[in-house]
Amino acid sequence: MPLTLVILRPFIQDKKEIDWVSLECPGGSFLVGPGHRPLVNMLAGESTITYAAGGREETIEVPEEGGLVHVVDNQVILFLN
Repeated sequence: MPLTLVILRPFIQDKKEIDWVSLECPGGSFLVGPGHRPLVNMLAGESTITYAAGGREETIEVPEEGGLVHVVDNQVILFLN
């Protein structure tokens, strides 16, 4: 069961099917996989988000002001500027 990664930025929305995602929050980093419990958390500013899709790892840079992550129903929704 894959995860759906949704990246929301002002005027831009991107959606990808992924296997897992690694996130860094002010309290530390963690991995989200299929079936993860629902959560809402802040993303650490100037951190890197890593995810795997189709056997390849990709990265997303979090801006200096950080962002938010919401995990629900096998969706990882990132709110970034």
